[in-house]
Order: sequence, then structure tokens, then C-alpha cells
Amino acid sequence: MRNQEGNPPAAAATCVAVAAAAPGAPAAPGAPAAASAPAAASAPVRPIHLPGTSALESLRRHAQAALDTWAREWVSGWAGDEPRNAPLHVESVVDEVGPRFQEYDVVRAGKGCLWFRRSIGDRIAFNCAITGAKKMRDGCSVDEWMSEVVDRAWCARSDVLCAALMGEPAAAHPLEGVGELPQSLFALGSGAVRLSCDAFGLNAIADAAVWRALPPAERASSPQPRPRLTSLERAAHRARTRLDVLLGSVDLELPQLMDLRCGDVLRLPQRLDQGIAVLCEGKTLAHALLGEMRGRKSVQLFADSSSERPLR
Repeated sequence: MRNQEGNPPAAAATCVAVAAAAPGAPAAPGAPAAASAPAAASAPVRPIHLPGTSALESLRRHAQAALDTWAREWVSGWAGDEPRNAPLHVESVVDEVGPRFQEYDVVRAGKGCLWFRRSIGDRIAFNCAITGAKKMRDGCSVDEWMSEVVDRAWCARSDVLCAALMGEPAAAHPLEGVGELPQSLFALGSGAVRLSCDAFGLNAIADAAVWRALPPAERASSPQPRPRLTSLERAAHRARTRLDVLLGSVDLELPQLMDLRCGDVLRLPQRLDQGIAVLCEGKTLAHALLGEMRGRKSVQLFADSSSERPLR
């Protein structure tokens, strides 16, 4: 769409503006749309965030490193190879109704927020990760001391993830309980992401502010030189292949084949002094004569398969 001067209208590709017509002001018949509408008649421009796979993976690695640091201090029996057993998943938030109406702890940091789900299943998985499954009864702490340890570990996890994702620790912003998530998180292109780790009872949602705190991806200062190509002759020099020597073949009818017994002799149509075929990958490479050398059956190549020329 172009204006009267023939120039394309200036509009950001990642933003959407919705214009609302003024109530009670019908447009004149045949009148063209106004190029410059009043500011009060337009809705505010909302940025659209559509993170790609590489951006989500970069965010996942950043959050996984912070979660591993926390786990080394708080998780019972944590080992160096444990991240493979407790992977963190990061995905864009989609329009879902169920997760909105659950109990969440919200952490406000700077201009962003993190919502940590606090369902019974999350608490059971988290308690078992901190104290060990054998020390729990239905996911509940056995005494007040253990319950206090679990609560401190919960707050420490929120603090570590908030510092990594929002650039500010959650300790400066106490947790607040909410029962419903903001509807704006589920709008198209909101930029919100969901982080989940079943082993630690983690199910959290971060708003678009997480992308401002994410460090830029590391880029090489100069393009990496391409490896030198190896010539085909040199690459094939070290390749290994298989040669098969075919003494001959014979066609038999099925009844004859069924009557074969151990000790039967099959007469081949080829004579040994006429040469036998040498096959490479199922194709005839050369012909050879059958002989013996140092007590072993051997063949001597004497011609290729195309022109019967002696091989050098």
C-alpha cells in the first residue's frame, strides 16, 4: 500500500497498531481514508516478540547454568552429570486457559516479572529433590526444621533464576501470591516464555523483559576459515574396500536345488584357464587366473573388465 507521493508507509515490522474510529463520526461517502488520523483515535502500538529456536536455546542454556549452580548447593545427592537427568525446557507461552487459574508466586524485578507455579505436584517434586524421597511423607516435610529448609531452597531457586533472567535478584523483591496470570502473557507475540523442569518441580513464566536481560549471543570477530578441500585421489587413497573373487555361477531348477546333498558336485560352465571374475562392490573390476602361492589359494590379475587390457 502506498501514499500519494508513491513512498511506502513507515511501519515497524515487529509492531502492530490498531486504529479505532471515533464514535459517532461516520466517514463521508466516497471520501478517501485520512492519511493522518488524530492521535486519540489510534490504539497504542504493541511490540510483537516472536523468539526463534536459536533465541530460546540461548535462553535455556543461560537459565540451565543458573539452575545447576543452585542445585549443587541445595539438591540432595547432586552429581556433576545430574543436568542430563534434570533438563530444563524453555518454550514460548501459548494461549492456554488451564495454567492461568492456579496458585503462583510472582517476583517483580525491574520492569519484568516471573511467575512460579506453586501447585501440590510442584511442591511434592521440589521437596523430594531437596530432602530425598525416602525422607518425605506424601511430599510433605516431616518436621518444621525440614520445612524451613525447603522454603529457603524454594526462595533461593527463585532468587537465582530471577537474577539470571531479569538481571536482578529476587531477594530485593519478596514473593507475592497470585491466583491468576495476566491475560497479556497469552497474547500473540507477547514474548513470554515458560520454563519447566519436572525433576525440581519448576514451572515458571517470564514476561518479555527476559529478553532485555539476556546477554547478546557470542559471535566470532572474524569468519572462521573454511577447511581446505582434500582432493578425491588423496581422500580415496586411505579408503578401504572389499574384493570378491567369483569362481563361477550355475543356474539350477528348483527341484534340483531341493535335491542337493552334502558331497554333490556342481559343474560350472566356465573353465579355470579362461579366467575368473574379480568383483568390487558387486561390479566386475578385472579378470584373474586361479593359482597357489605359499600354500594358499591365490589369483593373478591379467586384464580389466572393459578392454581386456593387462593391468599394470
